[in-house]
Amino acid sequence: MNSYQLISRLKKVRADTYLTAIEQALFHELVSACNEKGWNDTFDIKNIQLCSSLNITEKTLIKSRKTLLDAGLVYFQSCKDKRIGCYYSFSPILLPVLSPVTITVENTGGFPISCCSSSVYSTFSSSPVKNPFPEYIFIFATNN
Repeated sequence: MNSYQLISRLKKVRADTYLTAIEQALFHELVSACNEKGWNDTFDIKNIQLCSSLNITEKTLIKSRKTLLDAGLVYFQSCKDKRIGCYYSFSPILLPVLSPVTITVENTGGFPISCCSSSVYSTFSSSPVKNPFPEYIFIFATNN
């Protein structure tokens, strides 16, 4: 992805989802950070850097980040080590640490199903999330 595609995605989401100016500024700041880090699939940035750049509190950052996640614009993995910050991605399956979720679906003959991208939603969002990237969902049947 590039900045043009990401900004275009933001505009499409804004058509049906209310985003505050702070949430939109945060998105632009994350796009800028990704650009500075060479457009890697995942990138890390410290909360303090984002708060300082946007002149917001950490509580506001966390709330705004959650809104962007719920809108399907940004995916993130919090890190307990404050020196690292958070890992961010603009694609749901590209986070560095994903713990697969196992579910059982009737039409698989009872085989457990591991779904990588569902762990992003179940880990970070308590509310149902509309997946804007259905082409990124990978489901694997296992014989456990």
